[in-house]
Amino acid sequence: MATFLQDAEASHVIADDKSEALRREYRHELNVKYGEHNKQFLDIYYPKQAVQRAPVVVFVHGGGGPNFPARFAYVGRALLASGAIYIAVSGRRDPDFKFPDGAEDIEDALCWVADHIREHGGDPDRMFLVGHSFGAMMSADIAFRQEIIRHGLAPFAIKGVILIGGTYAAEKMRPEMVNTESKRYLANLRDELPHLPPHAIVVAGTQEQLPQALPEARAMADSISPKGGSAELIELEGFEHFHTIDSLAEADGLVFQAAKRMIGL
Repeated sequence: MATFLQDAEASHVIADDKSEALRREYRHELNVKYGEHNKQFLDIYYPKQAVQRAPVVVFVHGGGGPNFPARFAYVGRALLASGAIYIAVSGRRDPDFKFPDGAEDIEDALCWVADHIREHGGDPDRMFLVGHSFGAMMSADIAFRQEIIRHGLAPFAIKGVILIGGTYAAEKMRPEMVNTESKRYLANLRDELPHLPPHAIVVAGTQEQLPQALPEARAMADSISPKGGSAELIELEGFEHFHTIDSLAEADGLVFQAAKRMIGL
């Protein structure tokens, strides 16, 4: 049986090929700096048609490989074809930053998008956040908390969030990955959810290599509604961890169809 690492490596080869193909089709800007550190950059992808005030989808990738957002350009294919601007973000992670401190770089990137995306044809008032795997954990930490206010963003700057294949309890992570002394640290985000975005889509596959991903997705969706939030749970039958994001990349994917409704494409 293939190991988790072998599955990751095989999926990354496919992802690189798909992303190279997408860059041959769609206009893009790579390595746009939002901060001074060499890992603080983002890649912007544009629809083929000219856009003004287009919705903007910001993607935070997982932690199974190098911090290399160009690998995940292909995740935006269906979004781009539907007229959205797609942005893949890089930021500092372990060993530079442990969880949850690395989320601050993503917040800085969101601030850059809010301040500058109008110049690129996007609408800062229609900004959506997507995270996969470890990126879903960071995206949840950002979307369900008020920390973005410290960076200058309004509480509802994020109009919706899609969490794919993530876990949401820092207390269950490997100790070396977590800074329990961080001012941001919450043992279990689901227990608090101090801020609720307008809508959340929570996704996991039924064949996840990470056995906690599906129960964590169910628990997160179940936690949002009683607090007055809007949540949609999608269980992808037969999908394993590294292919759950394909359901967003492809126009007939259940996740993309839910995203399309949420964004209003």
